[in-house]
Amino acid sequence: PASAAVNPTLAATASFVPSATIIPLAITTAFTAPTASAPAFPPALTSSSPSGLEWRRGRVTSPPHAPKWAVVRYDVSTEFGSSGAAVMMSVTTTEASSGGMTFVLAALHRAGAAGSDGEGITIYDIFRDVAESVAEGAIRRASRAGDLLPAVAQLTRLAQPRPEMDLEGGGGDDSRGGRCRAAAAAARAVAERSSEAAHSMAKLSASPGAAGKAEVATTHQAELGAITLECALCQWLSAYPRSVNLAVAACHALGALARSGLASPSHERRGDMAVLSVLHRHAGVTAIQAYGLWALRQRLKLWVRRGQGRKR
Repeated sequence: PASAAVNPTLAATASFVPSATIIPLAITTAFTAPTASAPAFPPALTSSSPSGLEWRRGRVTSPPHAPKWAVVRYDVSTEFGSSGAAVMMSVTTTEASSGGMTFVLAALHRAGAAGSDGEGITIYDIFRDVAESVAEGAIRRASRAGDLLPAVAQLTRLAQPRPEMDLEGGGGDDSRGGRCRAAAAAARAVAERSSEAAHSMAKLSASPGAAGKAEVATTHQAELGAITLECALCQWLSAYPRSVNLAVAACHALGALARSGLASPSHERRGDMAVLSVLHRHAGVTAIQAYGLWALRQRLKLWVRRGQGRKR
């Protein structure tokens, strides 16, 4: 539609964003919509242009399943693949009488090779990556200080609802913006301090009136916390089966929980199957094989200890 055309000046001036210097900032600038006589695509830039690049024709797309606020998207590629271009979305009409429109930098576009399409990354993806790094650092700092609550809280989060602006669909580690680095850091913290992590999970899961009870109740709560941790680790392994870092950390944590002796017998098989699945999927990864087999040995020892206790 005519309202979905992009100002050539907008496309040309917003295109000089090197892909190696992506900065996660929300940039909002007002532009005037082009008239009917204005070309729908920016003119080709010659070697005399400031960038020294020749630009191919771009394209305006408006997916039928896009959110209401995503009116247009303008994709541009370079010939050499060394620069990025802006992808703009119109979000609102600010001056209806003059035809003015407000555009927001909603994504960045990395150019492909000559004659091929490029690839894009949304600002949401960048913010998700930054948030994941911040969460990972917070978990590490807290665990070093002896606070396991951030780690166990991260393991209980799992898959968040996908935002409306993510148009691809799917789930798990194939999801756009899906991250599990913080979960891997949390699993490592659980592996290093499994007993404390179980108590922290018990505190996180307990009702407000559960505090201050006898030591027997606290031990029972810790066992329930270990069960919750084990279930959460299995869910993360199922949601992100391709992550090597998560697999190593989760196997280490499952083995450490078994070594602590807090897990319930009714949940042992689920943890065993999760470790076996990881070993089968990552048969060629030495670290996963080492930690996975170690975890199975710890879980077998726990089963033997409990079997001997029942015989007595």
